Amino acid sequence: MPIGAADSRGPAWRTAALPSLALLGAVLPLAFIPQLEDLLYYLRPAELVPAYGTAWLMLAALALPLWLIATLLLGVLGSTAALRRARSGLAIALAGIAAAITLAALVYCLLVWVQTFGWLRGVGLRGALLWTVLVLGFIAGCTAHGRHTLLRLRPLLIGCLAAGALCAIAVPLSGWGHG
Repeated sequence: MPIGAADSRGPAWRTAALPSLALLGAVLPLAFIPQLEDLLYYLRPAELVPAYGTAWLMLAALALPLWLIATLLLGVLGSTAALRRARSGLAIALAGIAAAITLAALVYCLLVWVQTFGWLRGVGLRGALLWTVLVLGFIAGCTAHGRHTLLRLRPLLIGCLAAGALCAIAVPLSGWGHG
């Protein structure tokens, strides 16, 4: 069931959540994993959970207002028949954003992994490469197949988001930040 056909007519909050799901469920874990070795130089292994939880809380604080704005905008655009086409376009754009940032995180992880073998040491995911990946991801996410793939990834993204929320709960329980 493609987002453009069915999900854009579904609940606005669900459609608006795609970029936030991608950010908290894909980008954060994929960006955190390559940094584990560096983090272990100054953190104990038990401190990785509250560190991840802290990063999750910071990104959630950024994602929540954007999700609320997108939800309100989708709700307003779905209120009249004349604006339904704009709502569908916004739903497709939100899927494109989610696909773009997820693809950028995947390329970053792949690049870090390849660099562990000594290859592509001088290549970084910034500048022209970053913009190329983001544009290609956006275009792919705007296609029917890309939106369908995002819908199929949604349970995995929700699971990763829930794991991050559990890590966020561990922040106050672990005494993180109290010495």
